Amino acid sequence: MLDPTIPLKIVSSYSHVDREYLGKFDKFWQPLRAESAVVSWTDRGILAGQVWDDLIKKAFQEADVYLFLLSADALASEYINTVEIKIATERSATGSAAIIPIIVRPCLWQYTAFKHLQALPSGGKAISTWANEDEALLDVAGGLIQRLIDIQQQRKAQGG
Repeated sequence: MLDPTIPLKIVSSYSHVDREYLGKFDKFWQPLRAESAVVSWTDRGILAGQVWDDLIKKAFQEADVYLFLLSADALASEYINTVEIKIATERSATGSAAIIPIIVRPCLWQYTAFKHLQALPSGGKAISTWANEDEALLDVAGGLIQRLIDIQQQRKAQGG
């Protein structure tokens, strides 16, 4: 079980073309948010008149975990490639944050900065290709929970 005394800040990166997958996955997060085990952030919370670039960069600088919802559209996004992936990979290299790639639609993610990371769902099979998307989303949630527990245990061992 996740430890609500060590909440993790999670930022999701996605192409707006894949917004429906973000919404579907958000439903699987609800029990974890209710326990206060995770605090999730997406750009959907940016209000009219706010400087979206500043808010996204701030969220990425403060995150413990990055979820990259990958598709051809996400991989073609200049902003994702030049800002979000850059911040995430720099922080991941220092051990201050973790990157978890989630394959939502078939794409060439194996030729990106994510190629060395274990992707979700199991086997790196895109969510959109599963016969039952709920099973795919549950597979992602299960793998993600295991990783989050691992991160919390590392933090406990490091004393914080």
